[in-house]
Amino acid sequence: MQLMEKTPVEESVPQSGSSTGDLVEQVREETIQALIKTGIIRDAEGEGFRNYLVAQSIGVGDILPVMAQLRGIDELEQATAVAQWGRQIGPAIKKRYSLIPFAGKLLGSVSLFDSHPEIKEAAASVKCPLIFAEDADVIGFGTINPVAATKLGEHVADLIQNRSGVRPYLSLFLLELGSWETICGRQFA
Repeated sequence: MQLMEKTPVEESVPQSGSSTGDLVEQVREETIQALIKTGIIRDAEGEGFRNYLVAQSIGVGDILPVMAQLRGIDELEQATAVAQWGRQIGPAIKKRYSLIPFAGKLLGSVSLFDSHPEIKEAAASVKCPLIFAEDADVIGFGTINPVAATKLGEHVADLIQNRSGVRPYLSLFLLELGSWETICGRQFA
């Protein structure tokens, strides 16, 4: 009996561990660059902030809330600051995101995560919760960091296309900090 060789599609499917690590690193670096490009942080602050994030093992999904804390922004004002930074970052990476203020009340289906655990792993690694999914054809993710959602969207589209040959339609949305925390807690806790 002859062993079956892997098809080119099977060989091109990214391995879960390394691709998630690459995704996290890309999000960290591109978020810091977008923060510098928009003037939210100075170039000189970028390296120190990067080193702090790595040294403290802070996940890339938490970059904007951590920055608000480090700047001493009052807890009640952090949501406003994070939302403002998210709106500023979007155009810097040539993406516009719609805000869904009621997203925390949505009870989105996470069946996509059940059938694609590697997508859940990637989404959790950058803290971009699933807002909706129609099988693997139409998918919506939420974020407070447009860089994270953009990179996750590219990663997920590649995973699904490599597996099924069909590139999904992706929608990416900005979330308010409270909604984001609620949905991340439900999906990734």
